[in-house]
Amino acid sequence: MKRIPMIRILLMAVCLILLAAPMTAWNAAQAAVTPVSVRLSQERAAIDMARESRLTLTAVVLPANASQRVDWSSSDTKVAKVSSSGVVTARKRGVAVITARAHHSKTVLATCTVTVTNSNLPDGISLGLTAISMERFSKRQLTASVWPGTADTGVKWKTSNRYIVSVSDSGLLTANKAGTATITCYSRKDDSVAATVQVTVFQKAAPSSIALTPATDVIGVGEVLQLTPVTTPADACQYFTWKTSSSSRATVSDSGLVTAKRAGLVTITCTSQQNTHVRVKREILVVAADSPRSISLGMTALTLNPGNTYALSPTVLPANRNQSLKWKSDHTSVVSVSASGVLTAKKAGTATITATSAVNANLKAKLTVKVENLPAPTSLSISGSSVVAKGQTIQLTVTPSPARTSADVKWTSNDRKVARVDDSGVVTGVKGGRATITATSKSNKRVTATFTVTVSDPASPTRITLNTASFTLESGATFALVPTVYPADSQQGVNYSTSSSSIARVDSKGVITGRRAGTAVITVTSRYNTSIAAAVQVTVVDRPAPTSITLSASSTRIEKGSTVAIVASPVPSTASRLFRYSSSSSYVASVSDDGVVTARRTGTVKITVQSKKNSHVKAEITLVVCDETTPLTLSLSSSELFLGQDDTAALSPVVTPATASTKVSWASSNRSVAKVSSNGTVRAVGQGMAVITCATATGNLTATCTVTVFDTTLTRVIPARTTNIAGISGNMAKIEAIRRSAVNQVTLLQKNRRITNSEAVLRREIINRAFEMQAFPWMTLNTQEYWSKAYAYKRYMPGNVYYGLPYIQTSSTGSYLNRRYNVAKALAEGRYYSSGKGYYLLNQNKLLEKMYVGNDCSAFVSMSMFGTDHVASYLNTTAIAKSNYYNTINSYADLRPGDILVKGGDHVILFLYYTNAARTEMMIIEQGGDGNTVICSLYNPSWFSSRGYVPRRRVGFATN
Repeated sequence: MKRIPMIRILLMAVCLILLAAPMTAWNAAQAAVTPVSVRLSQERAAIDMARESRLTLTAVVLPANASQRVDWSSSDTKVAKVSSSGVVTARKRGVAVITARAHHSKTVLATCTVTVTNSNLPDGISLGLTAISMERFSKRQLTASVWPGTADTGVKWKTSNRYIVSVSDSGLLTANKAGTATITCYSRKDDSVAATVQVTVFQKAAPSSIALTPATDVIGVGEVLQLTPVTTPADACQYFTWKTSSSSRATVSDSGLVTAKRAGLVTITCTSQQNTHVRVKREILVVAADSPRSISLGMTALTLNPGNTYALSPTVLPANRNQSLKWKSDHTSVVSVSASGVLTAKKAGTATITATSAVNANLKAKLTVKVENLPAPTSLSISGSSVVAKGQTIQLTVTPSPARTSADVKWTSNDRKVARVDDSGVVTGVKGGRATITATSKSNKRVTATFTVTVSDPASPTRITLNTASFTLESGATFALVPTVYPADSQQGVNYSTSSSSIARVDSKGVITGRRAGTAVITVTSRYNTSIAAAVQVTVVDRPAPTSITLSASSTRIEKGSTVAIVASPVPSTASRLFRYSSSSSYVASVSDDGVVTARRTGTVKITVQSKKNSHVKAEITLVVCDETTPLTLSLSSSELFLGQDDTAALSPVVTPATASTKVSWASSNRSVAKVSSNGTVRAVGQGMAVITCATATGNLTATCTVTVFDTTLTRVIPARTTNIAGISGNMAKIEAIRRSAVNQVTLLQKNRRITNSEAVLRREIINRAFEMQAFPWMTLNTQEYWSKAYAYKRYMPGNVYYGLPYIQTSSTGSYLNRRYNVAKALAEGRYYSSGKGYYLLNQNKLLEKMYVGNDCSAFVSMSMFGTDHVASYLNTTAIAKSNYYNTINSYADLRPGDILVKGGDHVILFLYYTNAARTEMMIIEQGGDGNTVICSLYNPSWFSSRGYVPRRRVGFATN
């Protein structure tokens, strides 16, 4: 009985031991497996704060059965911080290194370099040139180009010497005196982003004299007159200041455009800026809109004998204005003048005769009359037209000989039924035929001269047509009415009249001017038959001032001596079309009232178009006047260069025409990436992208070349396919160097905006998936055959460390299951297990159909491309060559990291990067059928192209 309790005790102890054994085994199994490495989903990442502020990093701890817990940290939390789940949040521009460290480990870690950018902030500024020359007193507009295109375009301007060159807030330069100054353009968001241009100011000689053209000295209220200075010598300084004696009567612009404001006399003064003592003045009479513009007496001097009379024939223009004149003699005892302008010489002496407009006392014409007892001439001659139409008149003029003899003659006609002549020599045609006009000297009746006049008698007109039946005219605008009188050989003279001159006015030439809103009828009547007439209805409208003006021209580059029309369009289109045109330099190009620009000398000129309804509404267009030495086009020998660090390349400007100057300047948008010399030699300085700009010295032409500088530290070291255990760390370092080089190239493409951020993420994933499968050191404890007997007997041997999941061909059973493995799947199924010494062992107990697992070339590329969950994850080479999941690339030169080269039915590889700027050597990664095939290799692209390999790219990626 005493033994029974003892047995029970023993049985209970055994049970407890048996129960404890599994727990101990379980605890041992769950004991922490030492992490060997940490892999991050990205080694380099970029965040553009203008588009996004976060990205998520994923960490994988290897081996797979180790704890996946990691600790996250940032090297600079002011730039980017990271959460415990790997979410990186950008805070400001800069670079931060995100570290994922295996929990409770100091040495097992992985890092990702995060570059934080903000495309709203500028990376650079270009002015398109680095040096310019300006003449003193000239102005030049600089234009800043800010990149990237999404950045804030606001800039600030600064000059190193405002006494030499000043600069406005908009970048307008003014050359103040000879010398050199530097203009700097800063981003208003970041003073460190800037561009400079060196300005050299030169000075021309001052003119010795100035004349003004045209000779016009009368303009109407509301009209404009462009005065153009002409200097002696012609190549003197062409910059002037303009001044008006009365801005209430007329204003004058900086370019000499006079605008009439109020009736009266005004003096416009043009002064050389180079020498203020050299100036010219023009007295201008501003008249009312309905006032005559000019009075002409046909002569400025006249000599009479005592007792002579002379009828003056004044011309008042326009002909439809008030023709009334007031006459005055300053010495009536010498010469008197009647109310109709008939002079009577009384005694020897000199008198000034003045004709003054009855409606404008400032509008005058003067004639100096000298009365003297001149001797009789020895002969006379008559000049003038020999043909006069019936009802028309002609003026005959007599000239005595010798010169200082009396020209006082008596005029007679031998047939007054054909032609009559008055005392002043005015002949009137009476009917068709010929008549002889005789001039007889009053001092000597034996001295005569004769002149034969033919009177034409054309047919009477039968009808008149006009170039329009009705039209609408804006108040203030003009329209030229063109009458056609039939038959063509009939009397062509017509008269114009208006039913309401307050609505529409018409002059003697048929030019209609709209005055105020309303309707008027313009009638055209034959001078020879008042029953023959035609009429047109004019509707005058008042249009509002435009809100803006758009300008266009057939070309903004015109040859010297040619013309181009500036077409101005109001916005909205229903607004006023009355514009005023002016030129910034009439020395370079002048512009007419209707916008026709005449190019005079080479240079740049700005044409300003201003609304007459609102002078604040204006628009400008810049024209370049060229000659045979001015470049019309500019291009570069290359538009794109790919260089390695310290490489050089020569750019050459190509200009047309062949006679054009090839003088250019060069500039680089980023001198830390590429520099360019004065002769166009580009030198690669650092990794990145720069734009080289070439600008002509004349003609304002630019051309650009994009330079991409690759990181020439790209590794070219090839890892071994097999090593011993001691060689693992060194070989893995070589593999990692290649992977990092490939990822760096993706980052460079992303930074230079050759690929999008999303494409960069996918390309990094492709590269990292490929290296995860190939950077896998493993050994076998038994000799392991690979490939089936149908191909060859090949073996993996004990004692060697192999890299990369092994190559799989069909097994003896014909199954392809064992070729569809990546590292994660192989470890998850226990096909390999960690040795704890930096390599994995092939598990002989976990063979699939008595075969190890891995992948072949097509499975390797497909899984690298799409992972394991995509329909295209296991396409073979034949399918890859034709699959719509890929696009064919135009050229091997366009290959980018993560693209492929495929030969259908044979082999496919993954492209990593070119190792040189010439693109004659490239690094690839592949899965090879030979156990000795290296993981990564260097090849000349021609090796693949000559064998029919086709470059292809994952669909959705940029094709260029």
